[in-house]
Amino acid sequence: MKVVQEQSIIDYCVKRQIFKQYQKSCRYINLGYYDIVDLKLLKPRNKGIYQFRITKKYRALAVKENNILFVFHISDHQ
Repeated sequence: MKVVQEQSIIDYCVKRQIFKQYQKSCRYINLGYYDIVDLKLLKPRNKGIYQFRITKKYRALAVKENNILFVFHISDHQ
């Protein structure tokens, strides 16, 4: 599965010094290692919002369309 994001997501990661971890998480998703980044469908499931782990503190929220994850938000998980 491919991961796509806007420039604002990259800027957010760079500002908080988590860009390398974000890239690593995206690379794991591209390779199909979903368990490592804890990729899961959030409830309510009909909205189709996925979450995956960047670090212990940060999570990325994404929507899946045609086997592509579109990251739209990074949240502080605490």
